[in-house]
Formats: sequence, structure tokens, C-alpha cells
Amino acid sequence: MKLNKNLVGWMFYDFANSAFTTIIVTVVYSVYFINQVVGGDPGYGEMLWGRAIGISMFFVALTAPILGAVADFSRSKKKLLFFNCYLTIIFTFLLYFVRAGDVFIGMLFFMIANYGFNSANVFYDAFLSEIASPADIGKVSGYGWSLGYVGGLVSLVVSLFLVKYNVRLVFPMIAIHFFIFSLVTMFWLKEVRKPSKRTNYFRTAYQRVAFS
Repeated sequence: MKLNKNLVGWMFYDFANSAFTTIIVTVVYSVYFINQVVGGDPGYGEMLWGRAIGISMFFVALTAPILGAVADFSRSKKKLLFFNCYLTIIFTFLLYFVRAGDVFIGMLFFMIANYGFNSANVFYDAFLSEIASPADIGKVSGYGWSLGYVGGLVSLVVSLFLVKYNVRLVFPMIAIHFFIFSLVTMFWLKEVRKPSKRTNYFRTAYQRVAFS
């Protein structure tokens, strides 16, 4: 397998976005939200955290089939990928302003960020069969996963340092990490397939989803 800019651009998105799952969803923000934003009974905070994840994923499941079909027909996977990517980055950065007691905005900002993250992954994953041959898909996916592991580890090391000073500094740091390394994907990843000649992409997408 010969690496090219398209493949490297695709793989680097894993390096960029793994900081979100590692730090925001798993290690730091989840704990901060449960113990400091909500406080009190940890069980109540855990329940709200579970609801925040569930609600955001419900909307991903609701919109992903239609938007995925639109992206296929209109050749707009990259636009939708980065719309959701930057939605995640903006609302991850805004988590800095969530303090103890800010339960509503703490949930809202996270839900929007998590929705953007998982929606972006729909379009990110859809690129793989377009840019890699069937024989190379496994290798490319594996390299991307490996880069993601490294990205998550790097963000974890930096976060553990920042937590000693102010845990809220971690959240804009993750947003900046995501933004900087996603630029590799923005500049190098290209769409290959031509758009459909149909003009009403949402109607076409609805028909494809409804009758599939």
C-alpha cells in the first residue's frame, strides 16, 4: 500500500478527534460534570451524564441516515464532516465556562459537542471506501486507529498537567488540539466521487432511506 495525501489526511482525523473521546467523554469532563458541576449525590450526576449521552446519540441516529444520503448524492461529505467537526470544537471550547451548578449549560454544551463529534464520524467513515482499495481498507483503518491512540495519549498527558492548575483549562486545550490537527484533514482529504445530477438532494435522500 502506498500512502498519499488523501490517506494521510483521512488518518490524521483520528489523531485529532481522539482527544475528545479520551478527555471529554471518558477521563476529565465526565468526572468534572458529575462531581463538580452537578455535585451532591454522584448517582444523580451519573444519571444526568447518561441522559446527555443518550439524547445526543438519539439525534445522531435521527439525522445521520438522511444527511449521509444527502452527502452521497451531493458530494458534500467533506463539508458536512467539517461542519460537525467545528461544531464539536466550538462547544468543547465553551465547556471552559461551565462552573459548579451550571448543570443545564454543562449538559447542553456537551450534548451539542457530542452530537457534532458522532455525526462527523458518519461522514469520516464514509470516506474510507472511496479513498482506499478494498484490499487496503483494513490497513488504512488500522493506521488511523493507531494514530488515534497516540492522539488520545498525547492529549491525556497534557490534560493531567493542566488539571493540577485549573481543570477547566483542559477543555479549550482539547478544542485547540482538535482544530490544529484537523487542518491536515481539511487540506489533504479530497472527495473523489462526482455528485448526482439530481438537484433535490433531500428528497432523493429521503426516498433512499424510506424505501431501503
